[in-house]
Amino acid sequence: MLHQKLATLDPKAVLQRGYAVVRQENGAIARVATELTLGQELLIQLAQAEVKVKVTEIKHERTAETQRTQRD
Repeated sequence: MLHQKLATLDPKAVLQRGYAVVRQENGAIARVATELTLGQELLIQLAQAEVKVKVTEIKHERTAETQRTQRD
């Protein structure tokens, strides 16, 4: 039973359940939106792959403030 509980906490098992880890280019985990900037590239670790993305919008829940990049 302990082995089963530990297995569910394995980071790979968590990713298999649909969660992702978002990292900044320096490898630090992005935990809050205030750490991010528009245009910043991030790495998203999924269960089977890693995806590189660029921040185009930051929406702060508390203030409903939205920052957008200019679209071409």
